[in-house]
Amino acid sequence: MGSNIFLEIISIWTLILFTIHTFWLSTVQITAVQHSAAGGSALRLHCSSVL
Repeated sequence: MGSNIFLEIISIWTLILFTIHTFWLSTVQITAVQHSAAGGSALRLHCSSVL
């Protein structure tokens, strides 16, 4: 019984962390698009070289 609850907690935390990670990535992409639209081509080049 205890291990079953432990697995449920792990799966819930994985789902929460995955959602936060996806939301953070989308926010970073939106910010990078806004910067490049404002003329930050150097930032866009830096992001593409890192990724």
